[in-house]
Amino acid sequence: MAAINVLSVVLYGMDKLAAIKQWQRTPEKHFHYLALFSGWPGSLAGQMLFNHKTTKVSFRRYFYLMIFFNVASTAAYIYYINR
Repeated sequence: MAAINVLSVVLYGMDKLAAIKQWQRTPEKHFHYLALFSGWPGSLAGQMLFNHKTTKVSFRRYFYLMIFFNVASTAAYIYYINR
C-alpha cells in the first residue's frame, strides 16, 4: 500500500510540472483509479504538497467519491472476514 501512495504523490508532482511546462498531462481518470485502489492518502498529500487539482470542483467530486468507495469497501471486507 505504501508504493501506491508514493506513486500518487509522484504522479501529482509530475502532472503539476507538465501543467506548468504545457507538456502532455496525466488523464484525470488515472488519479481517480489511484484513489479508488488505496492511493488516496498519497493523492491528498500530493494535492497539498504541489497545490494541484485543489480547486477543480468536477475533479474533487469524483475524487472524494473514489475515497468513499475505497473506505466503504475496505470496511465491508473487514466486517465480512470478522463475522
